[in-house]
Amino acid sequence: MKKIVLILLFLFSTSAVSFGAMNANFGGKQASDATTGLTGTYGGFDVKGYGGKILNPATETESSRNTVNLNVSGTLNSLNVYGGYNDNTTATFKVDSNTVNLRGGFSSLQGEINGGENASGDATNNTVNIYAGSSFTNTDIWGGYSIANGNASGNIINIEGGNFVDSDIMAGGADGGDAINNIVNISGDTKFQNVHLSGGYAANGTASDNTLNLSTNIVVLGAYGFSNYNFTVDNNNITTPVLMATKDSVDMKDSVVGLYLKSTSKQLKAGDKIFLVSNMTGVNINQASGKARAGVSMIYDWTIDVNGQDLYAIINSDVGNAGSGGGEAGKFNPETKALSEGHLSSMGVLTSGADLVADNGINSADTTLQENNMGVFSSLNFNSVRLNSGSYIDLNSSSFVLGVGKKINNKYLMGAFLETGNGSHKTNNKTDYSTVKGSGDNLYFGAGLLGKYSFESNIYLDASVRAGYVNTNYKADFSPDAKYNIGALYYGGHIGAGYKHDVSVLTFNEYVKYLATVQGGNDVSFDSGEKAKFDDVISSRVQAGLRVKYSSVFVGYAYEQELAGEAKATIDNTAIDAPSIKGGTNIIEAGYEKTFSHFNIGAGVKGYIGARDGYSINAKVGYMF
Repeated sequence: MKKIVLILLFLFSTSAVSFGAMNANFGGKQASDATTGLTGTYGGFDVKGYGGKILNPATETESSRNTVNLNVSGTLNSLNVYGGYNDNTTATFKVDSNTVNLRGGFSSLQGEINGGENASGDATNNTVNIYAGSSFTNTDIWGGYSIANGNASGNIINIEGGNFVDSDIMAGGADGGDAINNIVNISGDTKFQNVHLSGGYAANGTASDNTLNLSTNIVVLGAYGFSNYNFTVDNNNITTPVLMATKDSVDMKDSVVGLYLKSTSKQLKAGDKIFLVSNMTGVNINQASGKARAGVSMIYDWTIDVNGQDLYAIINSDVGNAGSGGGEAGKFNPETKALSEGHLSSMGVLTSGADLVADNGINSADTTLQENNMGVFSSLNFNSVRLNSGSYIDLNSSSFVLGVGKKINNKYLMGAFLETGNGSHKTNNKTDYSTVKGSGDNLYFGAGLLGKYSFESNIYLDASVRAGYVNTNYKADFSPDAKYNIGALYYGGHIGAGYKHDVSVLTFNEYVKYLATVQGGNDVSFDSGEKAKFDDVISSRVQAGLRVKYSSVFVGYAYEQELAGEAKATIDNTAIDAPSIKGGTNIIEAGYEKTFSHFNIGAGVKGYIGARDGYSINAKVGYMF
């Protein structure tokens, strides 16, 4: 027997687990910023632990940012897990932003799972994630719970499958304060039997603004404490209630209802009734109608219908081709324009990279190299701009160019370079239905050639070509399926001419440039089954400007006209409204550059007003061999 115990202790020592005869206890020694876990197979064990616990109330004021990871299998006599935990009542403490992750295929016969429990103070922003594969009996699940002197707010329970029997599920509970802004998300193959479901409970305060997001049909004893009910419905099953109460009721007093349809495979007709809730109370719902999005591309108008204790959404006949005969009622969703905004954001990053090559890149090589010499040149910029596209795209990006070049007879400059850039963007698009926001990331990398020829008359010509790969990651907030990650090739270049001459102590440089960039399109399949086709995006710009330099300091002004810049796309062969960055931009700049014997350095700032609004900061460094 001693050998068996020693073997068990050795096997689980990496999980900071200590065993009694029939238990597995775990927990971090830190009150905050700790990660603990348990992995293995258990039979007949009592499992108890926490991510971080306040052990010394004289020096510790919070139990926050702790994480518990359980990936276990077997049958557990009991399971008691806390992400953050405080059982001291000597002062007011903080339990915030703790997380419990439960995976595996275990069965819990009783216990409690709590993102954060606080005996004295707030329980805020804690999360419990339960993944498919496990079952819970007589197991209470809390997002966050404040026993005294505090509120329970911002707590989240995510359930993505599992079986729940004779259990209570509550996002936020407060015995002495308020339970507000807590969320329960339920999806996947989730089964409930004799379960109470609550968004917020406040014994002596207010439970408000709590939300239930439900994307699978469930049956509960009762549902309470929710102000917002958001239902995701299978188009092919609109006659079965998404939420049913069997013993008590679904409390929908003063609530707001949201509706989303999983696909566009079956188009609804005027007069169709979608069964949302069975056995509810509180018929004074805070709305009379709403919009139902189907997949990404369809949208329906609907009205609330209360029939006794049952709640329905009735599809209206005032949109699309619907008529008194009950025809198809949906129409193409104008919110889909936001998807093209995401695609267009990458063009904003690529044009900033093109500006860097055509300006600082060539300038860095030209001012670094002397006659019949080679060298390396580099330039980078940071951009914070708003692209006014009919709506707008807020874009923060950076670009970097590194190359090698040679100058011949002080007339010919030739160079090759590598380039890369990345960005993050946020989009804002207002439609008749809503204001759609989105966000994502951009990344590109490529290579190119550049050159310059200077005439004896102080006139010069310069040019560049570039090509590479660009990736766009984007998600809009109007639909769960409105997200994509696509990659495409890009190519482009520029040609320019200028006249550089001295007037007294000033050096004038008048120039004109044409810049073109093509960002390839691609196809996307959404989880809803819909397919989108993004066309190529073409930027075609003309710039004309003047730069005046005194000693090592320069100022300048340029005007830019975008001649193209439209992002076209379709979903299932229906055209999306195309955003465009076509228009004029005023560019004001100032900077500093200095050439040493083998080095050239410089820095500057540009301001943009017009189709592009914002600023960029740039720098360059060159070294001659």
